[in-house]
Amino acid sequence: MVPEFAEAAFKAKPNTVTGPVKSQFGYHIIFVTDRRGAGVVPYEKAKSDIKDYLVQEKQIKALDELTTAAKKKAKIEFVDQRYNPDEIAKKLHKQVNDMSGGAADVLQQQAKEKKSK
Repeated sequence: MVPEFAEAAFKAKPNTVTGPVKSQFGYHIIFVTDRRGAGVVPYEKAKSDIKDYLVQEKQIKALDELTTAAKKKAKIEFVDQRYNPDEIAKKLHKQVNDMSGGAADVLQQQAKEKKSK
């Protein structure tokens, strides 16, 4: 929650409307229906949620490892070069150069010079 929104929401009393509140996402009108204390959930109630979360994290990690291993072994051949990331990068680079009068080349050259120092 962005600070401006949070500040206005937590200052408001139940069943009141606040706003407009400006944030980086635009303007907001907030209707507060209820307030509850932060509280702590007893372990027994949270136990299954914690277990589900940990299982999901383990599955995500295993999938990431499998994907990484598969990518290392894979030989990717682009039948249609329009989807080749290298070709896309070349086209974008050309478009940026055409729009900026070569500014991208200047920046790229400066980056190369900086690396060589």
